[in-house]
Amino acid sequence: MKIGTHHSKYIASKIALDLSRGSYINLLKDLDSLISAIDSIILNNLENEKNIEDYAKQLIEEYQDDIEYNFADERELFKMIKIKLAEENGFLTSYEDRFSDLSHYIVETIIENQIIEPRVSYIKLASSIFDSIDQYFKSRTSIEDIVANKMKKTKRNIEYGSSNYFTLFNELYEEELRSRGAF
Repeated sequence: MKIGTHHSKYIASKIALDLSRGSYINLLKDLDSLISAIDSIILNNLENEKNIEDYAKQLIEEYQDDIEYNFADERELFKMIKIKLAEENGFLTSYEDRFSDLSHYIVETIIENQIIEPRVSYIKLASSIFDSIDQYFKSRTSIEDIVANKMKKTKRNIEYGSSNYFTLFNELYEEELRSRGAF
């Protein structure tokens, strides 16, 4: 997914709100329980990806002398190692396959944990979740651009990369999502 873990709660909120606003489900628990369950699944998926990437980085460091000796492109090598490790661990790297698999797992989990009662087919629920994830990613760049422009217009002198910068950025990001009804 190549997103920070802080995005998981936004994605989870979008999924939960989209499901609850439609006629897809009956909530058996509160909306926060649904968001929390989805967020946990997404965070776990992101953690699995991070573990694979960390191991790939470790292998590259281990064989750094050989890589330099053979004039290998480290970025390409990293991608190849990540794909190979992902395959070995049953982790999908294709975004479409990954979103689909994640969507199905979310449906299974929220039904199994009796957080929701579906009003539509399993496939329709998974498709709706897939669409929510896809829409989030498509809108993410434009939202980040809007927030970056707001940051430039603030009268505060905040250094890029500081904790204050990221705190304000996240506040404005959430505000933008709320204005779109997605948080």
